[in-house]
Amino acid sequence: MEQGPACSLDGAALAVRRQEIAGLVGDALVERQQVKNGLRFRFRPDAENRVRDLVAREQVCCPFLDFRIEVAGEVILEVTGSPEVQPFITGLLR
Repeated sequence: MEQGPACSLDGAALAVRRQEIAGLVGDALVERQQVKNGLRFRFRPDAENRVRDLVAREQVCCPFLDFRIEVAGEVILEVTGSPEVQPFITGLLR
């Protein structure tokens, strides 16, 4: 995940967040797919609390992103944004 246009995390906090994201992806990501203006991530059902916690914190540091969570068996997370933040979105949850 690269730092976005208005991300408020400093270098140390960003490194910690990247480790946390890598752990979530490694443990629970089922699928990642492109959607209009962003990406959709499917996680195992047992990752719901971790996904919700991560999104709550990302909304604070990256207000230029839009997040939508849906729980239908699996946890579906859509991250979208304007054209100028698409490179940042593409780097999410790698």
